[in-house]
Amino acid sequence: MLLGGMMKKHKKPLNRSITVGCILFIILLCILLSFANHFLFTNYVYDDYQGYIEDLLGLSVAHIDGDDLKECIATGEESEKYKEALLYMDNLIDHIEDIHYLYAILPLNREETGNVMSVFSAERYYDRYVDTEGNLYLGWISEDEFDLRTVNLFFEVMEGGDIVFTDFPSIEFAFNNSGNNALIIQYVQETWNRFGITGTVNQEAWATLQSKLKAGDAEAARMGWIADFNDVVNFLEIFISASGNNYPRLGREIGDYTRNSEVTADAGKGAYWGAEGNQTWAEAYDAVVDQIKATTDPEERAHLAADAEKILMATGGVNPLYYYTTAQMLKPIVHDVIRLATGDVIWTYADID
Repeated sequence: MLLGGMMKKHKKPLNRSITVGCILFIILLCILLSFANHFLFTNYVYDDYQGYIEDLLGLSVAHIDGDDLKECIATGEESEKYKEALLYMDNLIDHIEDIHYLYAILPLNREETGNVMSVFSAERYYDRYVDTEGNLYLGWISEDEFDLRTVNLFFEVMEGGDIVFTDFPSIEFAFNNSGNNALIIQYVQETWNRFGITGTVNQEAWATLQSKLKAGDAEAARMGWIADFNDVVNFLEIFISASGNNYPRLGREIGDYTRNSEVTADAGKGAYWGAEGNQTWAEAYDAVVDQIKATTDPEERAHLAADAEKILMATGGVNPLYYYTTAQMLKPIVHDVIRLATGDVIWTYADID
């Protein structure tokens, strides 16, 4: 009995020890899992936000004319293109609550003060037109806003030549291999590589490539077009909303494409276009192309066509790379051969001396 009593006496503390040990283990495991989940979630949010910022910066850069901006910096005067770009970026941050600052600067020297010049600073509507105190304008020189370490980093980027991106997502580039297409793709890849951007090239059969593009299942592709008649509208109307050849899907849903971000999900249908960045594609572009088709005055048509081209190129979704050329030799004794701007040659009236 005494032995049995002693055994019972020591069994209870052992049970308690096991129970306490299990509880501590579970608590520790929960803490570790919480840290792990927090780490994974933080990385996910950071990566997602980084992509979000890159998309916004890409939209902004697409609306800046680099040569014109250099001229504005040199003269200290705002051009019309400068004002249009600034208005677009004002509208951008006015509609996106997460972004509080969007500005461009130019490092001037490596001194403690007066080391950075403001090129432009986007502002919300209230700050731009109501409470204007603290707004930065072209030519404004900072005092002590940027410390010397930060300014040195700016200079390192500028003096390093081309800006090289890190961790930039690979871009899929599709093309059909015929003619000089392979040389064009090689040029594109080499250019991207200079900036740290990797292009994954997919060679597709022509019919397959067209099907993928029509469905929106592509990121970038080489395409071509030859005018049916000698008028600029041949090329401009490719990119109207209803065009079957509008592969960038401007004015349309993104289709089967799945790598979009929150920012680019409604890029085609959203009101992001036009001089003020607040029109749909139909309002900003389709309407201008309709005007071109209805206008008979050559000078007016030329101005409208230039406006349409400016709107189109500001999207960053279209980039002219290559122009078809035809080399021809004709003996002096041959005459009345008609060469059209479309590349066609009419021999009907040709004759020889």
